[in-house]
Amino acid sequence: MGISRAQAAQYIGISYQQMQKYEYGDNRISAAWLHILANLHQTPIDRFYGPEKREYASRPLEEDLREQFRQMNKERRGLSLDMARVVAGGIK
Repeated sequence: MGISRAQAAQYIGISYQQMQKYEYGDNRISAAWLHILANLHQTPIDRFYGPEKREYASRPLEEDLREQFRQMNKERRGLSLDMARVVAGGIK
């Protein structure tokens, strides 16, 4: 799927600059956002990991999502749940 950095950033609600920081490794991206981007690009999540990082991709996704969710405050949990419901319904 040919999607630009700006389109991907807009889809997940961040700036183009923030997306660029994720791509260059200047900032870390959560497992949940990485999963959403993998779905958006219709590619396996381990495509985003370098060969030395692929071991992390073998960890169950649900475990990563639960860990990220537990670290969020109540407001972010609600927003994340809403986002997950939208994504589960398909990309519009």
